[in-house]
Amino acid sequence: MTPPDDERIPQAMRPVFDAVAGRIESFCQQHLNAEYAELCRRLAVALARKRPSPLSRGGLDIWACAIVYTIGRANFLFDKTQTPHLTPDQLCQLFGVSKSTAAAKSTGIGKMFGIGPMDPRWCLPSQLADNPVAWLVEVNGFIIDARHAPRELQEELLRRGMIPFLPKPPAAPTADAKPPAPKPASPPEPKDDGDQKGKVIQLPLLPDRDARPPSGDSGGGQKS
Repeated sequence: MTPPDDERIPQAMRPVFDAVAGRIESFCQQHLNAEYAELCRRLAVALARKRPSPLSRGGLDIWACAIVYTIGRANFLFDKTQTPHLTPDQLCQLFGVSKSTAAAKSTGIGKMFGIGPMDPRWCLPSQLADNPVAWLVEVNGFIIDARHAPRELQEELLRRGMIPFLPKPPAAPTADAKPPAPKPASPPEPKDDGDQKGKVIQLPLLPDRDARPPSGDSGGGQKS
């Protein structure tokens, strides 16, 4: 079934979109995965729906490569520790596009839609749980990580669309789990004698032991 967003593409852009989307689909099937294919298709739809559409100018392979480049950069595709992984050179060679051209187009797309690294809107679904940017929310003027918030607050944040899904609750401790190590004893708190203000202790100024009296003074000061 055709996704609803695809139906809103202007008819004049449909052939160009289909050609770009087909190249992206084929590339992702061979070198990436279904998650990349879906995100890249969404970005192609967004480009096709703009008035006027940037896809109407430029080569189809260039646009397909730039779209994959943009989504890949947002998801650290070029980091060799990631799976799947491609270098920028490999990506562009597979599309038959120069690296400078693809990078320039990708930069333009990123500015157009405000896409940056770890952008939750363009993050691979399998990486959302570990994406800290997706979980940072402001509550009562404070920025918190919603993954560590009370369940009731998480449910409200989800209802408002501020987090992608309800995170898994922490695992219950097992019977053979080791108890936490005892904390060192805290130093005794100062006694409140009624003269302290806000639990702040005023210490008298002590003389600097390195200070020396001025020349001609034996240390007792001038006599009157």
